[in-house]
Amino acid sequence: MDCFRDDYPAAHSMDTSWFAADEHGRVAVFDSDEHGAVPHAAISLGGAGDPDPEADEICKLLALDEDGYDAIYESGPFFHYRNGDCGDPGHYERTDHAPAQPVNVAALPGPLRAKMLRLPVDFTTAATLHLADFMTDGEADIWGDSTLRGEPLGSSNFVPGSSSTGNRSGMGWVVVIVLALAAALLAGILTAG
Repeated sequence: MDCFRDDYPAAHSMDTSWFAADEHGRVAVFDSDEHGAVPHAAISLGGAGDPDPEADEICKLLALDEDGYDAIYESGPFFHYRNGDCGDPGHYERTDHAPAQPVNVAALPGPLRAKMLRLPVDFTTAATLHLADFMTDGEADIWGDSTLRGEPLGSSNFVPGSSSTGNRSGMGWVVVIVLALAAALLAGILTAG
């Protein structure tokens, strides 16, 4: 059961939604839009990748279906954050919607509680949050050639183990620079000899 809209990754970068709980157990849904970072540890609704089975379980528990997709953001039981700046992938802003009865992680079955990403914030007061305050670049998928804070990737800030397309291409630049320096050094040695 895919209770959220179909997504076509070829049409845009990695638009998806994912869940996290705050320090009091209240659950929020995060919309990455096209440029927002998505933590590896989060239960994801899909988008650029396959949805986590746990996302479907959450949908079933809340009796959400395809028509419930818009309601989850406008009147649903979750706080709602969305990426607020396409140049800053880790920056998320809370929307105006504050649920009257927010879902608490304690109400979810044990496996969902165990897998739910926890953020050390309070969703009732955190109008904005930045993923880089809680995790490293390598702990999130980032679209493009930047860090969670939107800084350009380069040899000084490349993070091994990151799975984003941009981070892999950032490593490519490191290899090119190292090879160019090695070639210049070799040319200098051969010319001197």
